[in-house]
Amino acid sequence: MDLAAVDILRSRELGVPRYNQFRKLLHLKPFETFEELTDNPEWAEEIRRVYENDINRVDLMIGLFAERPPIFTIDYTTKIYTEAGMEWIGNNTMSTVLLRHYPQL
Repeated sequence: MDLAAVDILRSRELGVPRYNQFRKLLHLKPFETFEELTDNPEWAEEIRRVYENDINRVDLMIGLFAERPPIFTIDYTTKIYTEAGMEWIGNNTMSTVLLRHYPQL
């Protein structure tokens, strides 16, 4: 059984938008070429073949895994967050934050 194919089919059945549609819903510019989608030329060619040269057919998870991870901030420095703030960030997780506010969890 191809578990990756099952996941893709399941997301299609659930109505998960395709990758470019998802980008539009987030007010991001959709990609026009496979080379924009990924900076890996081998992946771009393989995705192009699988999706029959139609960038708008690329499934969400394929697009998310193919794209270069976004850089969220250039302000992740002690100048912005202070030493104490950076230490707090480094010593906490989403679980510790949630438990601090919702100890019953």
